[in-house]
Amino acid sequence: LRSTPASPMGTPTLADLGYAYVPVPTGDPDDFVLRSADGGGFEWKGQANYDAVGAAAVAWIREQLVAHCGLHAVPCAGGATAYSSSGLKGSSAPLLLLVCGSAPGGDAGVWGRSLCINDSTRSGAMFGYVRRAQRLGWGVLIADPHGGDGCPHAHLAQLR
Repeated sequence: LRSTPASPMGTPTLADLGYAYVPVPTGDPDDFVLRSADGGGFEWKGQANYDAVGAAAVAWIREQLVAHCGLHAVPCAGGATAYSSSGLKGSSAPLLLLVCGSAPGGDAGVWGRSLCINDSTRSGAMFGYVRRAQRLGWGVLIADPHGGDGCPHAHLAQLR
């Protein structure tokens, strides 16, 4: 089972909550499903637990943007973190800019956390888009409009 290491902030990890992401049996390298220690899927235990699982799932996906997709975490003003390919400055290659939807469901690297929890990362995370752009030789930049304490519009403007 792929899990996250203990969080430095004391926030529960997937392992702390009894879950881990595992690869799907089809072998799609960008598709993982959330499984409990007994192999089952997500089990509803109330809103607070769902929010904790959602936060841990998003943290795992952010880690995989670096470990699995090879992107770099780029600290931004206001506490946000964008993710980018190497060598974007001065590159003449096309650029794929990915911007998530509204919080709490959308986050950097995540189209919808409920999809990542209840279905798979293929439908809920941005891995497939990132990896396809990389295969085409494009640069990738993932915005984090909800990750900081600032305005989402200001975050996007600073990514220029």
